[in-house]
Amino acid sequence: MPTTKATIEATAQGIASMLCAHGPEVEWRICTIWEVAYGLIPLSYSIVDLPEIIVAAPLQPPLLSWNLYIPLLKVLEYLPHGSPSEACLMKIFVATVEAILQRTFPAESLYDHTRKAKYVLGFASQNIAVAEL
Repeated sequence: MPTTKATIEATAQGIASMLCAHGPEVEWRICTIWEVAYGLIPLSYSIVDLPEIIVAAPLQPPLLSWNLYIPLLKVLEYLPHGSPSEACLMKIFVATVEAILQRTFPAESLYDHTRKAKYVLGFASQNIAVAEL
């Protein structure tokens, strides 16, 4: 499994580098495309300036699952704190946790899921902030 771990690390570093290496305008566009791809921003959103290929042939949003959990955390490790990319990945991370909770506990209300996800992520964010100190 060391090869798999090294591949995940290299991929995370590459994605973080790609997001931040070309300046804030490119970073914002990549983040916007990701958020649209995951269904977090509707294609009709007027502020979003998407490439024509995405608008003409939208993809089905990928299934949000635990398979994204470790890769998202790894990429977050390499992003500058407070960057637009970090905010974008946190939105995808929150959406992933909410989707998993909704599938796991379908009888509970969406409000309860959101509250739980925000509590878990708020607690995790506090731990990250303390660890950075």
